[in-house]
Amino acid sequence: MHMKPGKWGVGRYAIVMVCAAGMFLVAREARARSNIFIGDLSVSYNFTERDYADGAVVAENSGDRREYTVSPRLTWSSRGETDLFELSYAPGFMYDDLGYTTRLDHSFILRAEKQMSRRWSVSLDDTFFLGDDPVREEALATTEITAPDATTVEPPPEDGAPVATEDTFQPVDERVGTREYWRNTASLQTGYSYGQGRQFTTGYTLSMLRNNSDSQGGYTEYDRHEVMARVGHRFDARWSTDVSGQYTVGLFKEPTDVTATGTAELSNDLKEYSASARVGYQWSTHATVFLQDSSVRTDYDSDLRSDSWAHNVSLGVDYAFDRHLSMSVGGGVSLSRLDGQSWDTDYNFSASLRRELLHASWSVYLNNAYDVQNFDGQGSGLTRTWEVGGEYSHRFSENLSLSLSAAYSDARRMQRTYEDLLAAYEAGAAIAEDSDYHEKNYSAGVSLAYSFRRWYSLSLGYRYAKYETDLADTPDYDEHRVFVQLTASKDFFRW
Repeated sequence: MHMKPGKWGVGRYAIVMVCAAGMFLVAREARARSNIFIGDLSVSYNFTERDYADGAVVAENSGDRREYTVSPRLTWSSRGETDLFELSYAPGFMYDDLGYTTRLDHSFILRAEKQMSRRWSVSLDDTFFLGDDPVREEALATTEITAPDATTVEPPPEDGAPVATEDTFQPVDERVGTREYWRNTASLQTGYSYGQGRQFTTGYTLSMLRNNSDSQGGYTEYDRHEVMARVGHRFDARWSTDVSGQYTVGLFKEPTDVTATGTAELSNDLKEYSASARVGYQWSTHATVFLQDSSVRTDYDSDLRSDSWAHNVSLGVDYAFDRHLSMSVGGGVSLSRLDGQSWDTDYNFSASLRRELLHASWSVYLNNAYDVQNFDGQGSGLTRTWEVGGEYSHRFSENLSLSLSAAYSDARRMQRTYEDLLAAYEAGAAIAEDSDYHEKNYSAGVSLAYSFRRWYSLSLGYRYAKYETDLADTPDYDEHRVFVQLTASKDFFRW
């Protein structure tokens, strides 16, 4: 089974269909509505300097850019007693005076929720992005699209709460550089509450990633179909459990020569099975002890890649010292295996600490576990990751705030990418998939935001990123990014 690559017109078709479905969800509720139409206009300057360590592989300054962007955004939010509909569109008109090039980005976000009854709810989400900057995509996708002072109404009863969804945004790999791409993710979920603290949720998600040019390099294109189910069940005041499972089918675009021959054993398509279970026991008013088990299995169609298992079991505790200070710590055994090899046994560990102050907050975290990363745009596969980081934010006044962040990760890639394996196969070279490699990422950033005269805001910041790897023909780099943005926002209509 192979993916048929298409132009971004496919994305437009998906957007129209999702928008129509969203309108259907809210059309039945016309009374007691709160509507708001908001217009934003942002003018920004973004200077990025990326220095590659090996100029023989990639030109040293090929990642540099100095962009001026004008980005209007239109947002419509409509909230009723039993539904919510939000729609946002933000094109970005960009000029790079280093490369003397122009570009038009697009960002589209849709969110719809419908309370079908007191216990049954449905939600629909769609995000679309066309551009060449994963950092900009993440900023747009994770930003609330309704103004903070937008009119709201009383939420529905607890039993009929909208379907709770986790933030599952996964940015594409930044190491690809300035390659224009588009990505569309549409998700439909429904939830049914069958008692206090008891809910069943199921849903379907379609994600599509495409390069927007025919030049060499870029991201590994795919269609990702995922079906999920989740049950959260509270037995009594102390015991609770959460069980979930996902089935994912990945259809990838293969090189032209592979598609022409139709050789199934060279197909990059895959099937992914994942499941997790968590049992919690409230030890006291401050502490909850938990036992967690998660696993993921990947079956590749290609004979070039070995199927993989990743399994993590951990025991830990969530502890709240008071209303302002909380922590979570856990650890256990991790197992991983590539087909044809023995099990690799190791350990996993996670810890986080968060503090809320009157005008500030900070958090730190540490994680170490096995995972599978088949949809990061590079098809990295089975990975063992160490990551540590922290964030700090401070509000000096109602209008002025500061944010700081720093992170480090060391990813041990235990499988070679499909492109590397295919190149070795075509060259008749020996294929050694178990020759793993490391990728290290360092990042730090600071940003300052100031709002004034009610409708205006000014933000500026700096971000540093460093990438190191021992993968052949992949150069290390340092990246410095400075940005300044002025935004004007206005409520055009409220009714």
